Amino acid sequence: MRGRLHKGEDKWLRINQIMRDRKIGILAVQETHLSPEDVDDTHKLFSKRPQVYATIDPASPQSKGVAIVVNKEVSNIVGIKTKVLIPGRALHLTILWHADEKLTVIAAYAPNDPTENAAFLETMEEKARGLSNPDICHLSRWTFREMSGL
Repeated sequence: MRGRLHKGEDKWLRINQIMRDRKIGILAVQETHLSPEDVDDTHKLFSKRPQVYATIDPASPQSKGVAIVVNKEVSNIVGIKTKVLIPGRALHLTILWHADEKLTVIAAYAPNDPTENAAFLETMEEKARGLSNPDICHLSRWTFREMSGL
């Protein structure tokens, strides 16, 4: 995502629109740079649809950051449980999905350096012990940029 703005426009407007139009229930986003205040502002702006769960690295708030966005129009946000595995790098979320089934998602943004990457994966595995195993794990070490036509 690389921050909040793209060509002067708030990327959360586009995310909200895409989630609405395509009826996306859960979206994992990287490089969000979202402070708790930014999350609150997003909830105030889009009270109907996206519920944002985010983690930021307090030591580097202008880099890193992952979020899991839940579309309240198509998903039940009651009882969602989150755990920050690594601040700014990995977030674990469990949601009631259909009837009494649960869905567990991990959004993670791994370091580019191979040595740091290995330590990151070991730490993430250690921190996730005892939590629900993920049904979906969005893990990347690349930066994705918005493409036209999406």
